[in-house]
Amino acid sequence: MDDRDAQFFVAQLKNMCGVGPLDETAQWLRLTYKDQKRHRVLARGAIAISVEILPAEDAENRPAGPGISDPNTNPTLPPRTGRMALTADPFAILSELFGPRCMTIFCCALCCAIFMVLWFYLGMYFVNIYTEMQAFGLTGGDDD
Repeated sequence: MDDRDAQFFVAQLKNMCGVGPLDETAQWLRLTYKDQKRHRVLARGAIAISVEILPAEDAENRPAGPGISDPNTNPTLPPRTGRMALTADPFAILSELFGPRCMTIFCCALCCAIFMVLWFYLGMYFVNIYTEMQAFGLTGGDDD
């Protein structure tokens, strides 16, 4: 019973990842690389590929989008995994690279640094105004 449960779990996991059993129209192609220095052909993996040639009216009845675009049918392709989303937003790229927790720490540190810089510059500005007001006697201090 445990072996059947394990096999069922593995089959279910493969189907979720899009690596389920091949249909009858697909076959595996070996991917190779030729090492120029050693004059050998090295195996680099395999890819399952399926090609269907349909009459025009069958293709119109069973539409399929390019790649994983809509309509994602005939065959249904799983969503992409493990790819980084490229964007012009530097915070989104940093979040993709370092993860949300590190990005939160980075944003908090950046906010603290901005606050300290503003505090320093605005503090110097207000100290100057206060000392000038004291010099002219405009503060509510002691009367001499």
